Amino acid sequence: MASGEIMRLLFVLLLACMGLWSSAQSIRGRLLADGQPIGMGNILIYAQKDSIRPLVLLVTDSIGQFQATLPMPGTYTLKTALIGYKPISRVIEVNTDLDLGDLSLQLNTRTMQEITVTGKKKLIQKTSTGFVVASDAILTQAAGTATDLLANIPTILVDGEGAITIRGKAPTILVNGRNSNLTANLDRIPASAIERIEVINNPGARYDADGEGGIINIVLKKNTAAGTNGAFALGAGMGAKERLSSSFMLNHKAGGVNLGMNYDNRYARRTRNVNTQRETYDLDQGHFLDQQRTDNRTEQTHNVKLNADYTGKKDELSFEGIFGYENTRNNEPLYTRSYYKDRSFDYGNLRTSDENPFERNWEGNLNYNRKFANNRKTLSSNISYAFGNEEENTLITTAPIDEKGEVIGTDYIQRTRNKELTHLAQGRIDYGFPVSARATVETGYKGILRRVNADFLNAYEQNGQLIPDPLFSNVFDFREQIHAVYGTYKSSLGASKALKYELGLRLEQMNNTGQSSNPDTTFRNAFLNFFPSLNMGYKLKDGSMVSFNLGRRINRAGLWQINPFIDITDSLNRRGGNPNLKPELVNTVELGFSHDWRQVGVTAKAFYRRGTNTILSYTVLLPGGIAFTQPQNIGSSTTYGVESFITASAGKWWSSTASISLYNQSIEGDVDGENINSSLFSWYVKWANTFNFFQSTRAQLLFNYQAPTALPQGRRIAVYNVDLGFQQKIMQGRARLGLTVTDVFNTLENGSTVVTPDFKSTRISKSDTRAVLLTFAMTFGSAFREKLMDNKFSAE
Repeated sequence: MASGEIMRLLFVLLLACMGLWSSAQSIRGRLLADGQPIGMGNILIYAQKDSIRPLVLLVTDSIGQFQATLPMPGTYTLKTALIGYKPISRVIEVNTDLDLGDLSLQLNTRTMQEITVTGKKKLIQKTSTGFVVASDAILTQAAGTATDLLANIPTILVDGEGAITIRGKAPTILVNGRNSNLTANLDRIPASAIERIEVINNPGARYDADGEGGIINIVLKKNTAAGTNGAFALGAGMGAKERLSSSFMLNHKAGGVNLGMNYDNRYARRTRNVNTQRETYDLDQGHFLDQQRTDNRTEQTHNVKLNADYTGKKDELSFEGIFGYENTRNNEPLYTRSYYKDRSFDYGNLRTSDENPFERNWEGNLNYNRKFANNRKTLSSNISYAFGNEEENTLITTAPIDEKGEVIGTDYIQRTRNKELTHLAQGRIDYGFPVSARATVETGYKGILRRVNADFLNAYEQNGQLIPDPLFSNVFDFREQIHAVYGTYKSSLGASKALKYELGLRLEQMNNTGQSSNPDTTFRNAFLNFFPSLNMGYKLKDGSMVSFNLGRRINRAGLWQINPFIDITDSLNRRGGNPNLKPELVNTVELGFSHDWRQVGVTAKAFYRRGTNTILSYTVLLPGGIAFTQPQNIGSSTTYGVESFITASAGKWWSSTASISLYNQSIEGDVDGENINSSLFSWYVKWANTFNFFQSTRAQLLFNYQAPTALPQGRRIAVYNVDLGFQQKIMQGRARLGLTVTDVFNTLENGSTVVTPDFKSTRISKSDTRAVLLTFAMTFGSAFREKLMDNKFSAE
């Protein structure tokens, strides 16, 4: 079906939905405690004659706001439910749209030290722009990092190299709503530090336009309970080798001032085996290549987070500081054997890389919010600065071997050093105000300044001295500025306001410059892009929601994609960046439907995306049998499909969330005159089952399967695994024991096959993903035991 026909069909369906008018009424408000907005708070609305089954269940957003549409005018009962605070119960008369204003919670001091949570947790909380997953809802990753947590969240895929995609495309990843150096390696963030993951499939104009896959926002934990509160956790486990972890949280809140500190560390040793097979068609010598690599890695990380918050009657001010340190040691022996076309032995070598990288990062972030009597009026600002210092020193020893792998000659020694300094500064201001009883306008500005200096030195030993190799040494200096302004208009149509819509426009000016010493090049780019968006939602009489979204996104090349220096860790399989990359522009269309019954909920979405200047990795064969991989702009790409997640429960003892995505991805274009046409239907499913055996005992079984996916020159293999998690509360709920078994059947591996007119290559990677992990966590002085003890041990 042509894209024009798809667009016409979607608009016809939208118009049909707009015709289904009802007599619904809208209510809204904001939940506060000590003058501070409360996110993830529960709002329950009951019909007058039914005080058992809630008619509407809401979850407040990150600034405490909630909004709902009731089926008809009448009398209702609104209740709040939040651990540690006295519940609010209010009878409301709804005849027209109603603004409840601020609902202020009071601390329940009588039960402050005794409250524990015994109810089951939902894996998914739906929002108007996507969904939210609380980290503690995924028991099987109580022993994971941020990467592990994302791999088990519906609609998100994580490959064997840690690349993250949604619907086959990369999203923008934020930390606490801002760009962060921490996202360069998400294994730095343990699951113990994460409060929740927010997935925004259709960002409006308020959000960055970067990332075709949408936005993933990682929200870190911060306790705000009154008094002095804390938690600590210890963990130990064994995969192929040992893993240890610990964490500690502490906060003190008095009046409008809150001070907090979080610390976590992890120590892990792991192994990975990588096998590569390549056949080069036109060569006799070097026709078959067989490589076997083993990684033996030791990792140690430390993270400290400090926060200071002030909440006044009209002003809210908060500061957050994060310091992270990572030290790694990795030994990689790589056996390479080359064979003639008749399978007779040609040559072989053993290339051993002894890597010792370390990294230090720190970030400072300052937020300000202004409160107004009219809660539809908002003003917020943010400024942050992040600095990263990374260095890696590697000793590479290469020795010839015979067919059996025995060393038969002298060593050739190389030493490399890679130093990288990263500066990231950003600031933003957002202002929203009502223009009528129905309509609100939001506008704002965001600026990002980034500078990276990378100094890569390669040298070889000769007569006991190190001789720099200018061919593989490089200094790369990169600077980037992004300035964006946006405006959105939110309103509703019809007497019942059942149809709500948001129109937005974002303008982004991006300027970057780069200078490289090898090759001696300087590049400069400037792009001005417009990003319109339309988000619409219509609520039917039975509570179902139909949504329609139009938007435009951009994929900008990352630093590693444009840095021209060449990685020679594997001399026969090299990688480098491409400073000539253009940004990829993507137009998106989505139609969705959602409905919740008493024990079953269904959300389904159909989507279509068309991209130009598509950025993908492309491999060519160089003289000497060297495969060189570099990102390229490869024509256009089209992705269309459907995705859905279904939630179900049976009483209090079992709940299930299953997500499935089916899509077709095609690539059309050329690289250096070589025609590229690739199309593949793919799908993946994630299924989480949570069992509440007793009041204080929970278990979870999680299954993941990803079918083969398309590459420009081949495809990735299928990936699947099963994880198991168990938790038992002890000491009257003040402590918890956790047991996790990851990759129960040891099936998780990653790989790909690349096919070109010159060669065929297959690469399979298998890490020690099966592990058994035990944790112990305990709180003191806090009613929020569930929140403080969740995910306190990092597996990797």
